[in-house]
Amino acid sequence: MNVPPRPALPRGPYLLCDDSLRPELSLVEKAERLLAGGARVLQLRMKHTPPREALAAARAVVARCRQAGALCLLNDRVDLALLADAHGVHVGDEDLPPEAARELLGPGRLVGVTARGTEGALAALAATGAHGAAVVSDALLAQDIAERVRLLAEAFDRGARGTSLETG
Repeated sequence: MNVPPRPALPRGPYLLCDDSLRPELSLVEKAERLLAGGARVLQLRMKHTPPREALAAARAVVARCRQAGALCLLNDRVDLALLADAHGVHVGDEDLPPEAARELLGPGRLVGVTARGTEGALAALAATGAHGAAVVSDALLAQDIAERVRLLAEAFDRGARGTSLETG
């Protein structure tokens, strides 16, 4: 079976497109503005959007991302990621386990995981596959940039080679 290669996280801004911010704008309008501003990865977060609207928005935002040469990850929703043909998902601590997301998405899509600390980052990497993307959204709870860099370097040295770790 031929599996398309999993996309790599590009260098550049990784931005959230959230339905709770600037409610006067549609998700598509927000995505277009973020992409025009240089976003290379959009994480589409739809906590307050009804399911049918969320599917339509996901499909439209994924299409805009593809046109702009950017990646689109759906926050929490593996089902919407598959239906919208997104590049992957991002799951948090209380969402579908990353192993289950990987099982559903297969090897050709990204699975981002909220990870807390070095051990959490390593567990996320193990759960999502050798080249999965772990998104450390709490910046590893570090107090300063030197500590963040040290923790990321430690995670890298302990087995994250070839994997992108983003902080934000």
